[in-house]
Amino acid sequence: MQRHEVRLRGAESWGGGGWGQTARYEPSGGVVPSRSQRPCIAVLSNTGASTLNSRHVGRMLNRPKRGSIVTAPHRRETQRETANGGIVVRLQPALCPTDEQFYQFCGLNDELRIERDAGGEVSIMPPAGWKTGTTNAEITFQLHSWAKTNGAGRAADSSAGYVLPNGAVRSPDASWISNERLAYLTTEQQTRFLPACPDFVIELRSPTDTFAALKDKMAEYMACGTALAWLIDPANRRVLVYRQGSDPEELDSPTSIAGDPPLEGFRLRLEEVW
Repeated sequence: MQRHEVRLRGAESWGGGGWGQTARYEPSGGVVPSRSQRPCIAVLSNTGASTLNSRHVGRMLNRPKRGSIVTAPHRRETQRETANGGIVVRLQPALCPTDEQFYQFCGLNDELRIERDAGGEVSIMPPAGWKTGTTNAEITFQLHSWAKTNGAGRAADSSAGYVLPNGAVRSPDASWISNERLAYLTTEQQTRFLPACPDFVIELRSPTDTFAALKDKMAEYMACGTALAWLIDPANRRVLVYRQGSDPEELDSPTSIAGDPPLEGFRLRLEEVW
């Protein structure tokens, strides 16, 4: 089956003639011609897709097709960004995809980092800068090395997705979950977004991240059952430590952070992070 691409364009990029993020779909039918003189949104469908104006969108919303994924129209002044400068695609109430449908959508766009919040809004985030990527790799390497030696759980990098109890789908920069909890999940569940909240998460702030939005995300992890979470801000050399039952603790220029409990014996060395 031939693969096509749809460019996600908002009012700003359309007015300037530029392109936004790319979304992919696998059509089983024809492709609707692309033609518009207005700010537009992307429509992804198993029966075809194109960039449509508001008249086309109105018709599609009135007659939804089985398996379609359609973004709700939004105005320029109401468009908001994600925590790290990405874009928000509003699906509801036009469509409420299941966890399986959302997983398939992310699989078709595996070059993008896509998350979903508890309200159903989808965030499409740009790739990280090179410096942030190398720092993230160092953090993941240290966590993974400890996890292999310790043997009590499994570590994952930023590509791993979790379906949280509140319905959100998140992919923290680094995470760890105990073998005891993994034992309750089937092999099939572990090949998809894990239907669980990790025991431990790390979020790494990049230069484009907003601190307030990241703090909201950390609070969400804690509300969903994470035992320990670290928000690391390399630019300001500070770490916010979140533990169940306690207020966040701010550490200024620490040289290392201890992860116990629940990560007994794990200590993240921050020389390479700063």
